[in-house]
Amino acid sequence: MYEFSIDIHMSWYVYPSDLNAFEVRNGFHSYEVNLEGTFISTWLGKDKFLAPYESNILPVNGSNMWESTPYTKPLPPIVRRMLGRPCMKIKRHVSEHQDRFSQVSSKGRIVQCQDCMQMGHN
Repeated sequence: MYEFSIDIHMSWYVYPSDLNAFEVRNGFHSYEVNLEGTFISTWLGKDKFLAPYESNILPVNGSNMWESTPYTKPLPPIVRRMLGRPCMKIKRHVSEHQDRFSQVSSKGRIVQCQDCMQMGHN
């Protein structure tokens, strides 16, 4: 019996059955592995991959040359306004840091009164 691990949580046990046939187990899961058999489906082979490219693909006219149909054009979906007050808070990306310098502050700023034009009070 051979043991190998794919993941921290999964230990698979290999039991040799023949020279090229094995049984692989993990708990209640068991799979047969035959090294002489085919490893992938024929649908994933080179022949099936190249089959669509064997014939020419004809070009298609632009939408301005399409025939018009008697059907009405579909309308866009109705935009519904959600209940409640809309959220006004800026949604920041997780990479943006929320520190004490991220907000604009008036600390250290000298204000000017709009009535008497004196500095220091408003």
